[in-house]
Amino acid sequence: MLPYLLAAAASQAKLEVRLETHLTSYSSKPGTPFRCVVIRTFRAGDLTIPQGSIVRGVVRKAQSVGLGFRHERAALELTFMNFETPDGHIWPLEATLSSIDNAREQVNAHGRIKGVLAANNPGNLLNGFWTRPTSNLAFRSLVGLTGVANQVWLKYSMGPMGAAGLFAARCALVKFPEPEIHLPPGTDMHLTVAVPAHKEYAKERGENDKEQPPDAEFARSFSAWVASRLSAINYTSGRTAPDMLNVILFGSRVQVIDAFRVAGWSQADERGWGTSSRVYLAFSAMHSYHSAPVSPLLYRGSLPDLVFEKSFDTVTQRHHIRFWYGGAFRGEDVWLGAATHDSGVTFRLASLSFSHKIDADIDIERQKIRTDLNFAGCSEDPLLMARPIGAQRGESERATTDERILLLTTRFCEASGSTEAAPPPPGTRLSRFTRRMVLETRNYLLRDNIYYWGYRFIRSSRNHVNPLVH
Repeated sequence: MLPYLLAAAASQAKLEVRLETHLTSYSSKPGTPFRCVVIRTFRAGDLTIPQGSIVRGVVRKAQSVGLGFRHERAALELTFMNFETPDGHIWPLEATLSSIDNAREQVNAHGRIKGVLAANNPGNLLNGFWTRPTSNLAFRSLVGLTGVANQVWLKYSMGPMGAAGLFAARCALVKFPEPEIHLPPGTDMHLTVAVPAHKEYAKERGENDKEQPPDAEFARSFSAWVASRLSAINYTSGRTAPDMLNVILFGSRVQVIDAFRVAGWSQADERGWGTSSRVYLAFSAMHSYHSAPVSPLLYRGSLPDLVFEKSFDTVTQRHHIRFWYGGAFRGEDVWLGAATHDSGVTFRLASLSFSHKIDADIDIERQKIRTDLNFAGCSEDPLLMARPIGAQRGESERATTDERILLLTTRFCEASGSTEAAPPPPGTRLSRFTRRMVLETRNYLLRDNIYYWGYRFIRSSRNHVNPLVH
């Protein structure tokens, strides 16, 4: 075993990998092998892991929810063993999973993936709260505990048949989230790597993520061209957020759309009643909506011409970028983009509505665009250009940035999807129904009471954490 150094600076570096194997909490067994591909060259100390390297590992532990009698949460623990560089060299790897990109699941400090508490979903608020335990718990669980359905049943004395109808309506209108973990191919993960003290790693350095030095004459003329076009971006509702132009693409409209499609991004749907209801249903059921609409932003008084986004298994987090057509420069179409990351959901008291929290560090999102398009083979000639002097920030004073803009030239590319068959969904209809009843009853006893929420509120007040986030 090679000696490893856990230097403070090196411990902050994250290895970005993309899963190529299905992993689940209900079908993956301990010892099940998996593989990932490195999507961005990693460098720290003497260690370099080139883009395209294969990282291999095995499942250390898998915990299924089953029927919910023993476990409320699913869990997965992974062991990373080695990586193979594109030239065929195999090296040992000591790494710990630190996060899953845009996932509803949480990863703790030891790399353990924790599934969601499915019964504690937003729709569960309709079930109500209790101040003291009630009799006939099993029946109340079917009707709706102490919430809306239970109050309707009590008020109108609906009897057993009415209770059955209310229960059927609750199951139809409030979809129960899937509590099991499923990480399909394409899942992006970040690993914390222990850096080895081994000089031979330096020979494996790759150059695929280096930006090309800009041509001086091009830089001068294009900087002047951009400076005349960079204006403030504003929300139509008057809200402020760290949105500002930080990505510029060269290429036709078809090339840009094709590049993001191959890179795994989706075009956002138009805002409307139908898409708004889909967002709510995805939020309450704790699943994704890969083409959810975005908030309207105006650049020079116009909505964006193209909007792309990338999410995983939740509607609360996503990468997204808005593009406005900027005209042509030396015969090439130019697209001005504002890339930001929705990192969660917050409640806005002024409008009594929920909205996305936006990560203020927009340079991270700029790098995500660069990484995904480069790995998919859909871009070339990356440049980082200093923001022209005098370019407006507008209402984006909260943005954290090095004041550089990413320039990418798009090109036609082809998608290469996974051929591995997906595992069947967990359980049967009967087992999933049983699991829902068990988990809802457990949640009713443990959390749907004023004592638990009082404890959560006091704890969150001390730690400045949103008590609605679990």
